[in-house]
Amino acid sequence: METRISRRARTTPRTISNTNNPDTPPAHTNHPASGEQFPQRDWQAANHHIRTHKGKWVDDGTPEGHWGPDTDALDHLIGPWDPTSGRRREGSGYHALAELAWLANPEFVIQPSVIDKPGEGGPDLIDYLLANYAMRPHVIDNSYRVYVPDGPPFPSDHHLVTAEIDI
Repeated sequence: METRISRRARTTPRTISNTNNPDTPPAHTNHPASGEQFPQRDWQAANHHIRTHKGKWVDDGTPEGHWGPDTDALDHLIGPWDPTSGRRREGSGYHALAELAWLANPEFVIQPSVIDKPGEGGPDLIDYLLANYAMRPHVIDNSYRVYVPDGPPFPSDHHLVTAEIDI
């Protein structure tokens, strides 16, 4: 996926989104990131397709084991969440804009980016807007939004996700 940011002179912040826009830096990983601040799916209630498509089997030392989120792809980019320190460990230099909004205001509730379908164990956040270290200072932390429609019929199974950058 190619991503470009327009070089047009602007006096107001630029809105970026998860739509098919060449000026947008989205990450549709189809997987969640680690951290309890993100929406959590009930992996034991999810059907086989969802478990094997977006989750992974966790060998926890018990005969049963359990299913959990497959956070490897996004955690590679933004770093795995350390619940003890409340921070991410070293990743590849990217920041999730949803998490930046939450860090700026811990009362901010990060909304799922996909609808809750029967058998999926609940909604999830799998559409991310990311910023690298160079773009991080330009992100307006409290501008991150997930637009959840009022109800069915939904135009898509993914919700619009936006944030603003000031460059």
